[in-house]
Amino acid sequence: MFVRKAAVQYRQLKEPQPAQDQADDAWPPSVPGWVYFPSCVSPGHFIDEPQAALARYATLQAVLHAAARPGQRQHIIAVTTEGETKGKLRPQACWEVHPSYDTGLYVRATAVQQMRLVPSPAVPDYRQLCSKLQQLRLDAAHMSCAWLNDQYLSLQETRDSPAGSGMALLLNSVWWLDVSGSIPGVPPGSYKVSWVMDVTHAHLDKLTLTAEAVPVHAKHQQQQQQDGAEPAASAATSAAAASEAVAAQADKQQGKVEVQQRWRPALQRLQQQCRMQGAAWGVVSGGVLSVSEYSTVQLRCSNTDSTFKQNVRWAMVELVPVKLQQQHQQQLPHVASHRNRVWRPPAQHAGRQG
Repeated sequence: MFVRKAAVQYRQLKEPQPAQDQADDAWPPSVPGWVYFPSCVSPGHFIDEPQAALARYATLQAVLHAAARPGQRQHIIAVTTEGETKGKLRPQACWEVHPSYDTGLYVRATAVQQMRLVPSPAVPDYRQLCSKLQQLRLDAAHMSCAWLNDQYLSLQETRDSPAGSGMALLLNSVWWLDVSGSIPGVPPGSYKVSWVMDVTHAHLDKLTLTAEAVPVHAKHQQQQQQDGAEPAASAATSAAAASEAVAAQADKQQGKVEVQQRWRPALQRLQQQCRMQGAAWGVVSGGVLSVSEYSTVQLRCSNTDSTFKQNVRWAMVELVPVKLQQQHQQQLPHVASHRNRVWRPPAQHAGRQG
């Protein structure tokens, strides 16, 4: 029986031991002073790109040996199997899973003890997973961004972060700003896109907030159509296909919203509101997104022009359900910026006393 390696890891199955003469110990290599975490990825915080590290040391073993020498590049605490060196790691709960066992992360043994890393990932709690999906929320700890290296952007644990992880994505200074992520399993409906951000000391000109719903079965249906297409199609078939393409494009546009938040007056007004109320976190509106079927919603907060950006924090982005009677009004472009407000923690439900 063949079992996917991802399923073996997830179910914590014991792999059969191969015969001694058939065992392949060449990859992944074993190097003293390093602990290998298979199928684990910790995005960002790189020191050397894979091409630069491998060009200098030629092999992965050489990179690990060089970084392990006393007094030699002790600031490197992790190396990927591609040769990328890292000076910092995200919390282990925020690591991503790679489908291949041969792709992983080497962590310095002393750092494993200091960070109390778990050698083998535990089985996820289904109740906790379902709770996260029901919240339709993307935590800063799971966001992706360019220049996450602690110099331009950093992921930090902060006491005031409203995110469940207690983490916040901090922008120190950058020219190219691109923060993104996705929320899977979003059911049909209309949702307000709400970015929970701290702009009380921000220096920026504008932000472009984009949200797009990608249906779960869209790629599968597209592949089926391509596999079943005939080489020569009649004129009627071509016309029908063109009509379907136009309809699909219309659905795609309906499942996408883009809002540009300018500093004057929208974000400046939000900054003043936060200061008056003694609050750091505000809600920056990304408009209303219509989802026609179960989808993965891709979210992006960006500004890639030549202006300077500084002192912004992200805690999370939420999809808040919108009632049908409010949908049309909130979809108007000029309304989105007026939806900015000071963030308040959700009210605790009463009536649950024993």
